[in-house]
Amino acid sequence: MPTKTDRILSYLPGTFRALPKPTALYGVVDAFGGELLRAENSLAALMAAHWVDHADRGAELIDDLGRIAKLYGLAPRPEESVEEFREHLKRYIRIFLEGPSTVQGILRITAEALGLRIDDKYADMDTWWTRRGPEPLVTVEARGEDAAKLLFGIPAKTATGEPARPARIVGTIDLGGGADLRGAPILRIAVDGGAPVDLDLAAHAATIDGITQAVNEKLGLPVTSHEDGFLTLASPETGPGSSLEIGEPASDAAPQLLGLLPRIYRGAGATAAEVTGIAIDGPVDLTESRYLRILVDGKHLAEIDCGGANPATTTLDEIRDAINDALGLAVASHDGHHLKLTSSTVGFGSSIAFQPAAAL
Repeated sequence: MPTKTDRILSYLPGTFRALPKPTALYGVVDAFGGELLRAENSLAALMAAHWVDHADRGAELIDDLGRIAKLYGLAPRPEESVEEFREHLKRYIRIFLEGPSTVQGILRITAEALGLRIDDKYADMDTWWTRRGPEPLVTVEARGEDAAKLLFGIPAKTATGEPARPARIVGTIDLGGGADLRGAPILRIAVDGGAPVDLDLAAHAATIDGITQAVNEKLGLPVTSHEDGFLTLASPETGPGSSLEIGEPASDAAPQLLGLLPRIYRGAGATAAEVTGIAIDGPVDLTESRYLRILVDGKHLAEIDCGGANPATTTLDEIRDAINDALGLAVASHDGHHLKLTSSTVGFGSSIAFQPAAAL
């Protein structure tokens, strides 16, 4: 590529381009060519200094970038290199362009003050207004006046009810290889209070699948199933009316199939969540600890001031009435010595939870 000196000499007549180099004329022209080249480089550097991406490019010290930053009131940190300050300046200017009063702006200003780099795109943030689900963002601060420990002996607890269950028998004999029912093939079963039915399983004893299918077909009910080689009988009904009665006929197969002696098995009704407090004789001093925070069935929440007319001599009647009035439910009762909380619903959805009393 021709230099500035070569281009100047190319404009002169051939007689002025004496050879061999360097001639006196070449030396004079080269001095001017060098100045022109330096001036052109200086002009290019001046133009580059106006752009953040090009200012001080390849330099060891911060110069033009620092001058640009002064327009925004920013100065380089003592330990920052040229390229680190370039990124710092671009992030800082972006705050001015996109606004400092948004969530992004506040996070960016905080990050700059702490010298941090953060992923500040909204798509990467866990913002409350884009979070899906019914649960709100809740902060509970304990106030130190919780009466749960004093009345129930526990600082926090959740009690749940149980759903109604069917009568159920799980065998203890492994029937993976079939059953030996020679001389004892009869299984007598009465389901849900019905008449006993005698089942002759002699022809089906080879496999547990055969036994299961035969019992269900002869009873006309899906009573029998099996898992891991063990036979299970379960009533199709639930609750106290559900029952399975294993009789004791001649040639009884129950010991070989279930490992059980003849007896009646009954289901259980659904129960309500229930919590009984510690024994209390006489009035309770609730001067220091007087608040209960109770959640019933996952939807009835109340923070209750249990202190009576005179908190130092609060009676069980006053505590019971305060709880029931706050929840709007007849949840609390007592027997004169023990405070009892009972959910108004039964089953798995029935629950009573004690939570730390929140601050005012």
